[in-house]
Amino acid sequence: MTPLDLYGRVVAPKSGRGRGRPFAVVGHTPDGMLLISDGRLRKIGRPKKKNMKHLAFADASLGGVRALLLEGGRPTDRQLRGELAEEHLKGIFYVKR
Repeated sequence: MTPLDLYGRVVAPKSGRGRGRPFAVVGHTPDGMLLISDGRLRKIGRPKKKNMKHLAFADASLGGVRALLLEGGRPTDRQLRGELAEEHLKGIFYVKR
C-alpha cells in the first residue's frame, strides 16, 4: 500500500496528546512518514508527522477530502472537521483516560 492510497483515511494516534482522536491522513513525507490533521488540534496548514506503526487505522475514509488531495488541492480545516464529525464516524475510536 502506497502513501497515496492512505490519503483521506481516518486514523488515530496510539499514544500522545491526540490518542484516540480521529484524524485524517492529508499527506506524506519522502521518508515514509504520514501527515495527519483534524482541523482543530492539528490544522491542515501544520499537520503532525507520524510513523505508520504509531497509528490505528479505521475502515472509514473521507471521500471529499481524499478526492481534493488527489487532485492536488488542499481541503480547509472546516471541511476536514465536518467530514470527521459526520454521524457514521462517531464512536470509531474509544479514548481511555
